[in-house]
Amino acid sequence: MRLIPLSLMPREDRAPFFDGWDTTAAVYYFDCSQCGAPVKVPFTTMHHGAWGWKERFSPSDVASIQELFGLTNRCKAFEGGWPSVSDTTCGACGAHHVFYADFDEYRNSVYRIVAQGLAHAA
Repeated sequence: MRLIPLSLMPREDRAPFFDGWDTTAAVYYFDCSQCGAPVKVPFTTMHHGAWGWKERFSPSDVASIQELFGLTNRCKAFEGGWPSVSDTTCGACGAHHVFYADFDEYRNSVYRIVAQGLAHAA
């Protein structure tokens, strides 16, 4: 997979787009890099992406993702949570994107999520 970075790249001082317990509101939206249609990344996708994302991508894809977003094998996310990496698909044109977020469950069922990276996966 070849990753083409988009406008969202990791930054340590970025504010969370979600901080709370009502995970129905924890949805990240962006415009598809290919057709401009709205794409959403729901909480369940980000939650799933925080646990075992390296096993869901090929070793070469993991290396590409780590290099692009500055992740290491031992790193946690900037905020102290875990990196969540998800493959998302545009419902309109089928384009694939890789979304990276800092995902922190800092209290029981209370989450802080910071959008940190987005790339088109070619």
